[in-house]
Amino acid sequence: MDNYAEKLFKSMEDKNSRSYDAMILALLKHNYHERAFELFEDMREQNFQASIYTYNGLINKSYVFYGYGEKLWSAVLNLIEHMKQEPVVLPDLYTYNEILKLCALIPNGSDKALEVFRDMCSKGIEPSLATFSRVLRAEYYRDRSMALYENEDEGDLKLKQNTNNSVLQAIISHLETYDKLPGLKHSSDIKFFNTAMGSALFCQDANAAHRLYALAETNDKTLLGQKRGLFYATFLVTLAQSEKSAEIVYHMYKELVPAKLIPQSWVYSELFRMVEREKMPRLVPKLYQDMKRYRVPINEQTCRGIFSALARRTSPKNHKQYIEIMTDVFFWMKKFNIPISPYMIGQLVRQYCAGGHLKQAWKAMEMFDEYNFHPTYVALMQLLECCSVNKDREQAMKVFEILAKYGYVISKRKQSSIFDNTQMPLSHRLYINGLFKNAEELDKRRAKYNMPKQPEVSKNEEMENL
Repeated sequence: MDNYAEKLFKSMEDKNSRSYDAMILALLKHNYHERAFELFEDMREQNFQASIYTYNGLINKSYVFYGYGEKLWSAVLNLIEHMKQEPVVLPDLYTYNEILKLCALIPNGSDKALEVFRDMCSKGIEPSLATFSRVLRAEYYRDRSMALYENEDEGDLKLKQNTNNSVLQAIISHLETYDKLPGLKHSSDIKFFNTAMGSALFCQDANAAHRLYALAETNDKTLLGQKRGLFYATFLVTLAQSEKSAEIVYHMYKELVPAKLIPQSWVYSELFRMVEREKMPRLVPKLYQDMKRYRVPINEQTCRGIFSALARRTSPKNHKQYIEIMTDVFFWMKKFNIPISPYMIGQLVRQYCAGGHLKQAWKAMEMFDEYNFHPTYVALMQLLECCSVNKDREQAMKVFEILAKYGYVISKRKQSSIFDNTQMPLSHRLYINGLFKNAEELDKRRAKYNMPKQPEVSKNEEMENL
């Protein structure tokens, strides 16, 4: 702040509460927080009482001067005591909202926030949406850095480890009693819906998410602010993680997309996880087609989600479509230099094998060499099974040799099954048995190629190998 203003203030012979108010508010506006609090102390020593605007400003910036924790809360209580001195300054909506804002930065802030909220209601002050937003912050959100706190970017908030949804449910129930939600009273009212939906996400509360969505849809859309896309996106992710029915989630997805939202990659990643969890790979083509239609950028997480969702068993008629999706994803991953993992290659091999396409499966196996990976146990076992189904003895021999090369183990029962299905001659059987006979040698090979000590085998195979 210009020194001229400071000199002018000092030169005033007859200072009064208004001159102090003006100077303190100017200092706060220009981020001279330390000087503002010093001047407030001087003001109180002169027995001048500050205005409600000055108190609200000091409370708002007190975390900058006093830091976080108990020291901050003591400073706030001290300001409140000054307000009670003659002439008494009555707190207003902004005062309580500023105090609630700080509750997210102090120990036991959630309990203190509820105390402040009850005191506010006892004085007949009608809470705004920002009030509820800040109660939720204190209950569900962790301390953040000063910069993020000043920006109050709801997307950057970090949630506390607390899964009790009682506060969230109580607030929603209260708001549902209104015929219409109150209009904007406070500058932070528009942050309520994003804060509340973020809380529902952390609590894994699909019920709360549905009710918040209903509140948003039946009230003025300006209450969602400019970040309404984040609200709808978080709503979908909350359902994807906590809604029991994938059909309900997809129904809501179709209601929102593209009318209200074009989801970003992180939303699709959660949807693909839901598809994998609920064993509904048939939804992948629909979701992936939408990603292409709306030109949603893909990333490594989204790509892995697609491959994982398609890993579930499905009808043979779907293999061709799933292979087309996988190969298309690989195309874009190469184009945008997105890392390709052995797991993804293995899933493509698996789809080819499941469809009985042995030649194409071997072609897909070449990708392991192309990206300097060792073939995975799952991919090799799927390839071996495909050889068995196709009764291709020579190709089966080749797979056995690769398994032994990398130190993978295979159960005697599985070996016998492949031998019988491919009509393997005795000489070949003895040769293959010899490849897996020396357990110590297999361990050395695994160590050489840095392969997992325990390969991925079924529980039955594990029991047979003991």
